[in-house]
Amino acid sequence: MSYNLEITQGTDYMRTFTVTDSLNVAVNISGFTFKSHIRRNHNSSEYVEFTFTITNAVLGKVTMSLSNTITDTLEGKYVYDIFMTDSDTKRHEIENGIITVRQKITHVI
Repeated sequence: MSYNLEITQGTDYMRTFTVTDSLNVAVNISGFTFKSHIRRNHNSSEYVEFTFTITNAVLGKVTMSLSNTITDTLEGKYVYDIFMTDSDTKRHEIENGIITVRQKITHVI
């Protein structure tokens, strides 16, 4: 599934989503892991990673986040994807898209 994100530079970013099956029913994600790279383009060797926290495994709830120290180093457009590894070690791409990082106006001390 493609999903584009907007982040303001220098802010803490957090988004919670639900992993669902093809019938849009929440998947029990107990024992699952998540990984995501944010890159300038598909071929870029440099990347940063979202941090993932399973907030309710039975209901398929996952929170992805970036700290303000990381978003402060980003500006412009990036690509990302999210992969999930299930309890049988099968990997599934669950999301991809473009991240637009808006330049901050206020410089916090």
